[in-house]
Amino acid sequence: MTELDHTVLALIARDGPLSAYDVRKDFAASLTPSWSSSTGSIYPSIRRLVEGGFARASAPQGARGKQKLTITRAGRASLTEWLRTATALTAAPTPDPIRTRVHFLRLLSKSARVKFLSDARESTEAALAEAEARTAQRKAAGAAKEGYLPGVGVEYELRARRDWLKLLARELT
Repeated sequence: MTELDHTVLALIARDGPLSAYDVRKDFAASLTPSWSSSTGSIYPSIRRLVEGGFARASAPQGARGKQKLTITRAGRASLTEWLRTATALTAAPTPDPIRTRVHFLRLLSKSARVKFLSDARESTEAALAEAEARTAQRKAAGAAKEGYLPGVGVEYELRARRDWLKLLARELT
């Protein structure tokens, strides 16, 4: 199973029973842009979970035929193993489009490099402000620590990127 499959399964286990639409809403609210809430990613994942026996879908209900998803015993076992496992892959650096571009900045003029780094820092500051606000909202709403501490992790990541961008501006311009 993929990281996405396990994440969908974890949502179902934590908040279920959920409809596929409920799962999509949770992904859409994520601070992580790589989590797509598109039907092209969520629905195939749910289909794999049901077909693999990790989740169960209820009989269609209502005019729209909405099905509620629950986790199965096999799903719970797979989820527990996934949650317990921290490998070199899960701890590896995450993809970073800014870091990728830095490899090629010398292809730009000095003024274009300065502008890119300034724009990247400004965008990072905006993302940090959004993450801080959303984390504060969740905490103020009484969310469990597991409900807001991932946002704190996002804040640390964005602060580190901001500091790194300051270093790049000094070193590359």
